[in-house]
Amino acid sequence: MASPAPRTPATSALPTSPTASSPRSRETSPSKIPVRVNSKRVAVPELKAALERAVRAKGTHYSNILAFSVYWDDDNTLAKEDNQTFIAMMRDMFDVPCETFVLQSKSPIPAWDLTLQLIKAIKAKLKNQKPSLLVFSYAGHGVINYLDELYFSSRNRKKLVSWSTVQSDLTPHGLAMDLFAILDCCHSGSATTGSPNSTHVLAACGAPVWARSRTSGISFTERVARAIRPIFNSGQVSISTEEIFHAVQKETPAGAYMSRFSSHSGAKLIILPFKVAATSGSGISSSGASSSGLKSSPRPSLPSSLPLRPHNRETQVLVMLTLEGKATEVVRDFQKVIETMPAKFQIKITDAFETNASAGVFVRMTWEAFARLLSTVNMEPLLPIIGPSLVGAQLREVRTIPAREKLPFRERPQRKE
Repeated sequence: MASPAPRTPATSALPTSPTASSPRSRETSPSKIPVRVNSKRVAVPELKAALERAVRAKGTHYSNILAFSVYWDDDNTLAKEDNQTFIAMMRDMFDVPCETFVLQSKSPIPAWDLTLQLIKAIKAKLKNQKPSLLVFSYAGHGVINYLDELYFSSRNRKKLVSWSTVQSDLTPHGLAMDLFAILDCCHSGSATTGSPNSTHVLAACGAPVWARSRTSGISFTERVARAIRPIFNSGQVSISTEEIFHAVQKETPAGAYMSRFSSHSGAKLIILPFKVAATSGSGISSSGASSSGLKSSPRPSLPSSLPLRPHNRETQVLVMLTLEGKATEVVRDFQKVIETMPAKFQIKITDAFETNASAGVFVRMTWEAFARLLSTVNMEPLLPIIGPSLVGAQLREVRTIPAREKLPFRERPQRKE
């Protein structure tokens, strides 16, 4: 597990900022990461339209899929093993070859090195304008500055690579390429994007969390691979990023950080087809250092040392919505809206309260439904929940223990006048 990392001071002169280190700098639009819905009131008709857009969203058949994995050479969080897990996952279940880039902590500008390699990999794979998908993985240390901007950090934190620089390289303008990023690092939930292409980010933890999860010896990257495996074995032909998030949340071990999912730039689904042929691609490795001395190693395999948890206690997510208008009326109208939702995206009202000129409504839904609706509805998970509400459950009677002896009641002596 990564050790707590201090915040990096906010400054425009960081050595790995886009203007200082990247061979090409881009202006990006403001972040589209979802904000807390309970910070503003939402009218029911507006919410209804947003829910309908999310439910009607369709996926794209990708002509090209590229996988790219990154970690630091001086890493001390077992990121190299996570890289091997990611390679095996993409090869064994999706038949997608993966290119690995090792950031060099002694490089003057490691962000520049990464940008050049990303450009090379994208150009080599995407030789046409057909719809393409890039699956990106990073494992290791992560820090944020005082603007909550994410940086990939070397072990000693002397070298940083800005996520804003990386994501601009991962989603080049003018190319029909979507992005699915799996970030296994501290503060990974703070990753944002301004790309016009569809971008889904699966993060190991929220923005304020210091350490990436390695609960019971299992990292977040390994949890992702383990969660996908049963779905692959079931014979399903493809899987969406939302289904991956749902599967990961179902298998969250006790004590692990709650992973985060963010959807940017529209309601379009990102769907990965499972491998159907017997053959599979091989991993391709590249590094910021010379690769002439690299030796071949056995093909990595998916981790299988610990069994998956049973599915008999599936978790859902609790969310609060603030509906504008007269409380009793908007709650009734919202109930009618969610009754028409498809079974896969059912929302259930657990409680509702009248507030000042609005209604605060607590709802529960599956993690897959939550991830889908994030594309059109701004909301934040309150907490994962298991089973029904405990308020209505019959409380167990607690047996009282009798005192050893009954002391007689004695009146306090009256003070003489």
